[in-house]
Amino acid sequence: MMKKYAKYMPMSGFPAKRGSALQISTSVLKDKETVRLFVEMAPQIKDKPPSGSTESPFDWNQKIFMALKEEEVGRFLACLRGRVGEMNLIHKFPIDAPKEEQKTSKLLVKQGEYNDTINWLVNLKQKIGLNDEVGYSVYLQPEEAEILIVLLEDCIRKMYRL
Repeated sequence: MMKKYAKYMPMSGFPAKRGSALQISTSVLKDKETVRLFVEMAPQIKDKPPSGSTESPFDWNQKIFMALKEEEVGRFLACLRGRVGEMNLIHKFPIDAPKEEQKTSKLLVKQGEYNDTINWLVNLKQKIGLNDEVGYSVYLQPEEAEILIVLLEDCIRKMYRL
């Protein structure tokens, strides 16, 4: 099993300031043939712990996630490499279900700039039926994007058994 890529952004001053956590991993599905990239995000539920603490301020029981197919992983790579300005994916499941029973997930990855440095917004939202939409965001710095590029390339190799 591959190590998960993790980006944790707890904020001090909770609950006024809320952070999020991002985890990205490759997984082989039950059929043992299909490989998917899982993007998971969780909300901050308590104040940022002191340095050196092993306490997590995030609630993974409230996580939302999306599984990406080959071409979607390719789009993610193209965005991180600057070949496209953003990736905006929408998944509806089950596709033929009535709106009140459908789960809609949206993943946005968008290149931006802060203090003259390129960064990437990763925003994941989910809506189940007629409930309110829930969403979390983190920002990736260039060095974090480089690590993620390597992991996404490895995912593509696994998907195509290269």
